[in-house]
Amino acid sequence: MTTPPPPTRVQPSLEARAGSPQLPLELAGAVARLATFEPGPNAPALAAVTRLAQGYPGCLTLWGPAGSGKSHLLTAAVQAIRELRSGARPRDCDEAIRGDPAGTPNDSSTHDLLHLEGAAIATLATLVAGPRLDAFAFIALDTRVDDWGNPAFEEAVFRACHRARAGELGLLLALPAHPAETRIALADLRSRLLGAECFRLAPVDEVTRRRILASRAVARGLTLNDEALDYLLARLPRDLHSLCDFIDRLDRVSLAEQRRPTVPLLRSLMEAGGTEAPAALSDLAPCVLHRLQEIQVESGSTELPCGSPSDR
Repeated sequence: MTTPPPPTRVQPSLEARAGSPQLPLELAGAVARLATFEPGPNAPALAAVTRLAQGYPGCLTLWGPAGSGKSHLLTAAVQAIRELRSGARPRDCDEAIRGDPAGTPNDSSTHDLLHLEGAAIATLATLVAGPRLDAFAFIALDTRVDDWGNPAFEEAVFRACHRARAGELGLLLALPAHPAETRIALADLRSRLLGAECFRLAPVDEVTRRRILASRAVARGLTLNDEALDYLLARLPRDLHSLCDFIDRLDRVSLAEQRRPTVPLLRSLMEAGGTEAPAALSDLAPCVLHRLQEIQVESGSTELPCGSPSDR
């Protein structure tokens, strides 16, 4: 069964927002795409990731400072494969654990993609153990410093590298540093990664950073004039994570308070630390509340989970 595409969020005008306060829901979010990645000096890396996302096998590693675009490219590559397969969804940690115990995908169009990041990385060894590895055609791993040095994790990555080298798998890795400087205990794995195609993502320059900030705002239905952009770039941290996170928070506050993203609103949000009160469960859309209740049942918890549904 083909999974329908996620709903597209349409931002109403400020006039249409008049009335009771509104709480925006992150149902679709700002999905990372290869087309929205600002390459700058990282055009060769973008070309290599695009080729891998088109179905070519092999192992590709990315490394660079925080906020240089590693996570964006990994997520965008998986999204590109989803679109190439007409609606396939990446198999995340929860889906993999709930899958066929034998590890055989139930539907080759939806269950042979593995995208892990954050705490979910720790499940890799379990998910690709034994014949299960053969079930995946593409694996994207957004790793952290602490993930390396774990024997079970490194053995799983090594086996994935072996399949990628044999032309059976597309493997995309984001590393905290160059393979030679990453704490890799397994010598054979270190050798494989040193021999794989590798790109350092350079930090974006000021012009590109400004363009990314404006584009992120437009994607959220916001228009930032030059004065607002100057104000933000002069005061926010320079990494892209911080800039994009602030735009997301600005979007929520602008919609909830029915205010345009002018300098006074930016100033008040910064003075408040960029935080706002969490939405009450009763304000959530039924589909979101239903998913939270499902998580409650699956975890055996007596309380509904807190935070964003996308929190890991």
